[in-house]
Amino acid sequence: MKVNNKCKNTEDFLNALCNTKNRVTTNLKNFPSYFKIDNEWELKTMLPEEHLTHLLINGSLLINKNNKTIEIHSPALIIASPSTKIHYKSISGKGFSAYRFRFKVHDKQKYYSLPTDIYYKEDALDLLGVVQNITNESERLREKNLWKIRSYLIELVADIQEKKPTSKNKKLTRIQINHLREYFINHHNKWPTPNELAQQVQLSHDYFSRIFRNTLGISPKQWMTKERIKLASILLLESNLNISQIAETFGYANIYFFSQQFKKIIGQSPTNYLKKHITK
Repeated sequence: MKVNNKCKNTEDFLNALCNTKNRVTTNLKNFPSYFKIDNEWELKTMLPEEHLTHLLINGSLLINKNNKTIEIHSPALIIASPSTKIHYKSISGKGFSAYRFRFKVHDKQKYYSLPTDIYYKEDALDLLGVVQNITNESERLREKNLWKIRSYLIELVADIQEKKPTSKNKKLTRIQINHLREYFINHHNKWPTPNELAQQVQLSHDYFSRIFRNTLGISPKQWMTKERIKLASILLLESNLNISQIAETFGYANIYFFSQQFKKIIGQSPTNYLKKHITK
């Protein structure tokens, strides 16, 4: 068994990786490079000398680490140091998918490890090509291009030195917003909750609420109210339904409350709005 030379910081580990006197090996033994998990996954046999790397492509995870829980959202790079016990759990219960591989930096007497048990970086989709290149090279049984693997790993480790993005500046993507809008249109009369919206994009409720406000400037509840009234205003002009029927269509049991919200968002009551557009 080689001695663990735990680096003081990420820069020291990067220097060890760049040092051509040290060997760099990758491993895909006993598991595929790409996998999908329905809900939970645990590394039952810890890796004494190897770093386990995942690139989370879809879904969001809760990672248990030293009795603490880390919430990570795709796309994200995750690197676990040697002998780190790992347990992943899907936040939404809809599962997750990721690329994965193992790597080791070592010489004859010792191996090098990152100073922290788990490193992660969100917004890491730009690293997909790098990870795929590493897994493709690692899958070769013969003639592995070791200098290429080393260069890809250097790019990967250098990337985790950058400051991790926080929910203060993180935003929903256009695809996520369009998906939420489509979901809401199909469920407008059932009054979805913010938590149900969060599940649609596989995020936890609290995290979703923060980045939703970062993106659109209002809370999920305020957004749903505005979207509901906008749809109601369209139906008011394009159908033969009266105001009471439209209120009922959008889940309002109280026509007065519906009219109140309509005026607040559209700027005039349903009756005045209808009269104004009909006379035109």
